[in-house]
Amino acid sequence: MPPVAALAFAALCASPARAQEAGPHADTAIYTDFPTSVGVRTTVELPSRLRLSLGGGLLPDAYLASIQRVATGAGWYSKELATVIDTALSRAFVIQPKLGWRPWEDRGYFFGVGYQRVIAVGGEAGAAEVAAGVDGVGGGTDYFLKSQLRMATIEAGHEWPVKDRLVVRASLGGAVTLGASTVAEEVADEEARLDRLRAAGRDVLEAYLNDTYTRYVHTPTVGIEVGWRFL
Repeated sequence: MPPVAALAFAALCASPARAQEAGPHADTAIYTDFPTSVGVRTTVELPSRLRLSLGGGLLPDAYLASIQRVATGAGWYSKELATVIDTALSRAFVIQPKLGWRPWEDRGYFFGVGYQRVIAVGGEAGAAEVAAGVDGVGGGTDYFLKSQLRMATIEAGHEWPVKDRLVVRASLGGAVTLGASTVAEEVADEEARLDRLRAAGRDVLEAYLNDTYTRYVHTPTVGIEVGWRFL
C-alpha cells in the first residue's frame, strides 16, 4: 500500500481526537487528493452539518505519472499514447466544488460528492510521437494539445479538530471521468501542408484522446487535508 494511502487508512480507523463543537464551522486548508490534485480548499459546515467546499489547485506531473503507470501496466493503452496524454494534460489546473454531510454531531465522520474540472495549458507533441500513439493520424504534423476533463468525485473521511483552530482530515474516495474535450492545433513549420489532411488528423486525434479519457481515466483517491478554522 502506498505511504499516503496507508496514512489515510490508519487515520480513518483511529479514534476521534475530541468531540466536534456545536454550530457552523468554516476553514481553509492545504489538501492533496492523490493522484488528482494538490491545492487549497475552503469548507463551510452549516448548522445542519451540511458541508460546502470549494478547492482549486494543480495536477502535479508526478500524480499524472502514477495514473499512467497503472494504465499502461494494466494494458489499457500504450506507453506511446500515455506520452501524448502527458502532453495534452501538462500544466493542468483543477477546480473542485463539493457537497458533503457529517451525519453525527459528536463524530468527525463525513461523506461527500463533487464535481472536478481539470483544465490543462497543454504542450506541443511531435508528429512522430502523435503517429506512434494515436491510430489513424499520419506523421506529418506537429500538434499543440490541450485537454479538459469533467469528473465526478465521491469520498468518505474523518476530521479531527486539533487544539483550538487546527483541523486535520483524511479521506478515501474515487474520481470518474464523465466527459472530456481536447483541442489539437497544428504547429506551423516552414513547409506548407494540405489543410484537408491537417483537419482530418486533428479530428481523429481529438476524438481518440477524448474517448481514452472517458474510458480509462478513473481512479481511487486518497485525501489528506490540514487547515485553519476561522469560524
